Amino acid sequence: MNRIIEHLKDNWIRHGFETLVVTVGIMVAFGLNNWNENRKNQVLEKGFLRNINIEFKTNKIQFVARHTIHDTIWKMSQEMQSKFPITVEN
Repeated sequence: MNRIIEHLKDNWIRHGFETLVVTVGIMVAFGLNNWNENRKNQVLEKGFLRNINIEFKTNKIQFVARHTIHDTIWKMSQEMQSKFPITVEN
């Protein structure tokens, strides 16, 4: 154990530099990993937003079609209601 401590005392600058290099390397690796995860999440987010947009447009087309049908039925029912009560003139 004393031999290891003596060796570290003799080369403390070298060991400090090695520790610094390893620490910086680990920090760079974590930074790259975070950057890659963020990039993947952005790609997924764009895909989700694209799908939501497509679904919204499809739903809008369906809504307009159904609204047109309901509006036609409403107008027909108003016309039919105007005929009541049924009299000779109607």
